[in-house]
Amino acid sequence: MAQQHTDEPIQGTPESPDLLKRERFASLIAESILLLPKESGFVMSLEGPWGYGKTSILNMVARHYDQLPKEERPIICSFNPWMVGNADTLVQSFLVQLAAAIGLIDNVKSGAKAAKELLSYSSVFTALKFIPGAEPWASIVKGVIEAAGTASEKISDLKKLNVEQQRSAVVTALGELDRRIVVFVDDLDRLPPSEVFAMVRLVKAVGDFPGVVYLLCFEPGYVQETLKSHGIESAGEYLDKVVQTRLTLPQISKDDLVAILNHELDKLPEAAKKEYFQKLADRHNELYFAGLRNLLETPRDIKRLFNRLRFVEPGCRGEVNLADLIALETLAIKAPSVFQQIRECPAAYIGKNPGEISFKETKEVIKGHEGTREKALASVPDRLKGSVAELLKELFPLLDEHSFGSTGELARTRGLINSPDRLLIALSAGLPSGEASYAAAVEFLHTPSERQQTINAVCEAGTLKRFIEHLRFAQKDTEVEDVQDAAKILGKVLDTPAGAAAENVSVGFLDSGICRNTWWLVNSMLEKLPSDQRQLVLTEIIINPEVLTLGGHAISALHLQHGAFSDEKAWPEDKRWSNAEVLQEITTKWAQMVVHEVRSGLVFKATQSGLVFSRLKRFQPDDLLSVVQDLLSSDSNFDQYALAIGCYGSDSVGGKYSKFSDDDLEGFGGAEVIKKRATERLQDPTVVGELRNILSAMLSGKKTYITSGTETSDDW
Repeated sequence: MAQQHTDEPIQGTPESPDLLKRERFASLIAESILLLPKESGFVMSLEGPWGYGKTSILNMVARHYDQLPKEERPIICSFNPWMVGNADTLVQSFLVQLAAAIGLIDNVKSGAKAAKELLSYSSVFTALKFIPGAEPWASIVKGVIEAAGTASEKISDLKKLNVEQQRSAVVTALGELDRRIVVFVDDLDRLPPSEVFAMVRLVKAVGDFPGVVYLLCFEPGYVQETLKSHGIESAGEYLDKVVQTRLTLPQISKDDLVAILNHELDKLPEAAKKEYFQKLADRHNELYFAGLRNLLETPRDIKRLFNRLRFVEPGCRGEVNLADLIALETLAIKAPSVFQQIRECPAAYIGKNPGEISFKETKEVIKGHEGTREKALASVPDRLKGSVAELLKELFPLLDEHSFGSTGELARTRGLINSPDRLLIALSAGLPSGEASYAAAVEFLHTPSERQQTINAVCEAGTLKRFIEHLRFAQKDTEVEDVQDAAKILGKVLDTPAGAAAENVSVGFLDSGICRNTWWLVNSMLEKLPSDQRQLVLTEIIINPEVLTLGGHAISALHLQHGAFSDEKAWPEDKRWSNAEVLQEITTKWAQMVVHEVRSGLVFKATQSGLVFSRLKRFQPDDLLSVVQDLLSSDSNFDQYALAIGCYGSDSVGGKYSKFSDDDLEGFGGAEVIKKRATERLQDPTVVGELRNILSAMLSGKKTYITSGTETSDDW
């Protein structure tokens, strides 16, 4: 994972570049400070909103001084009052830190004297705070005292002079030092009100020394409100008296923020920036102008965004469109109430909750949540409400009845979060339990060398069914490399225990099963091929004994095109994938292969061996009759045969069911002999469960649910 931002300001170096182009501004501040007379103190302020880059300006001012000859550099004292955390000790802490900065310069004698006088001055305010060994500044003070050659003295034993006498001694020592001193006071606007007031008074009343320039950084609105809370009504005028020059940070343009945004995007891992979905750049632009440009107000906003993104993105890589993920994480930091509602009630934005089967119109659900969406939006600052609302409409098109945004399958294939499964992944920061990887599906289609490894991993995870669904969607928008290889691997996995387990998952009328879905997938891939190449690939599928189930679906599709099924019309001749002569040739080869697999017993390892037998009965009945005697003669063969041909269909009431007419049984080897064998097997007490229910259906002719054995005359 890439390194997190720690809210560290930029340094203006190649490693930490000045993308806001403020280095010239910082240099002007640094140069103007050096031109100030040393006979008096001076206070400047650097004012701007939180996260607007005030500390970065300080860093560049310091860097400007670092480039000067050593004798021309001012003494820099960086004081962060936020680190003190106690208004009562603010003055002492400041004086000690200033003493430390001065005491460590090269001019040991004058620096040590000035440092000692500052420490004495601090002792007037509270002598016992700074005895060596007492925290928090004990170690600093100890070093300064040792540098001054007074290690044996205790600060508390210094002569107690009044404040003005001590201050005069400091002024004299600083005059002898003859060095410009620049005090950076940062994060004034992070302090509680009592400490803000104390710090402003410190600069004016305590630390106003000649040659000392203060550069205060703060957000003016907060500081002025704080002063008002301490009884200073004209807070702005009060600040004007304390601060001689009040500077406002240069305005950050939208272009500057785009530069920072692009800089952060460039630093993401290459795998994160890969275009897993089409038109990624277009999606970035859509969302940026739909609201992101106004929500990302400061460099700090962008840093916070990418801190979150670096945790969330790896788990969503290739599963969720990066642009949508950025927009969702922006809502998390700028409109947390809205983000929380999306987490708690996705249906309010996409019309259904992920994984939920609902018969309500999505628009009806969306409208029903209008009040809760408005309530969530009400918590967003007024300046951001419009941009949040616009961004939501772009992310979730169902919120806008006039929107032409992508929904349904298109949203899924583009990785957009208005697709329920993509939103669930985004909110889970990774694949939830039972979910397959869409990125792996795309990789499967593009990279033949990784296919077997991918399928093995999917089977091990138990997500084959979901993976096939992803493949069906993914292949619509991409070219498939080596269709024959892809079809072979998919066909082989269908006839494995993993394929059988996925097919045997209870399905209803909204789910067609993994075997049929796999054929529809392969069919779609074949449609994109030139007719001559399609014919070669199709033939290889059909006559391959390793893909019996897929081959059964393929031979069915060819015969369907010729009108072999009474409820389907024949396709126009120019649309068929084969003519009658070629179809008969392929069917003959297929039947010969199937007969061989029946005699070897391997046909029963196919997940849909019943489909193979039913198609052999329909297309090549004589070939089935040539081997059926072997199937009926032994109990074990007959039991396997019955289990294979026993599933007639499936419904949402009781799942898979059997239903045999006498004509059906006649085609499968003779009604009389099959019923006789069924009667014999039912007398065996070891025949139980699904086999017993199928055998009973052979005798009754009624619709019988295979799992429960329940009979019904209701032919759904």
